[in-house]
Amino acid sequence: MRTKSARIASAGDDASHLRRKQPKLAQKANDPRTAKVREAVSRKQAMTELPKNSAPVNRSAAETEARQTREALLLALRAASARTRLFTNIIDSVGAALRHKNIDLDGAVSWLVDEGIYDIVEAELAPKRGGDS
Repeated sequence: MRTKSARIASAGDDASHLRRKQPKLAQKANDPRTAKVREAVSRKQAMTELPKNSAPVNRSAAETEARQTREALLLALRAASARTRLFTNIIDSVGAALRHKNIDLDGAVSWLVDEGIYDIVEAELAPKRGGDS
């Protein structure tokens, strides 16, 4: 009867499990789908690499100014979008607090005044004038 250490040592010497997997790996290497994947990866890498000897871009002053103005407007739009989301969250919070009776009417109005958005809500409270009745 072999000892436990002898069984462990002999189990590590056995490489039959490696021989069984080799034919499958060889099949995968010759698989046309694998070749297509490798080709797609190499094409993607080639497309993402920047040319090393590219010339600097020469833009006219008008193009540069237009680009800077466009970037400034985009930045302002992002800031305005964030501010409107903040206002929406504040209005929703005041509405939820008022609905669940956590604050009274005076507290809701003072909260809106403190946040600087009471004018927006007040415009909705005013009676509508015009053809719609």
